[in-house]
Amino acid sequence: MGRWFNTSLTLYNFEKSSTSAVTIASGDTLIVTNTFTHTDGIINTGTIEAQGAATVGALADGGTGFLTFTGT
Repeated sequence: MGRWFNTSLTLYNFEKSSTSAVTIASGDTLIVTNTFTHTDGIINTGTIEAQGAATVGALADGGTGFLTFTGT
């Protein structure tokens, strides 16, 4: 079963490491201010805004969501 984020949310770190899907509602953004890590599974629909370090591993399955980089 997947997990839903249905509003914009700011987290310090976020790691997506299970085979389940994460769905961010259309038009919403999950903001990660420090470290974003995607090692497995799918991220669907909304946007993840990585403001710090970002790692996408070989087992990450992609999805329909967007990943933006806005850090320095």
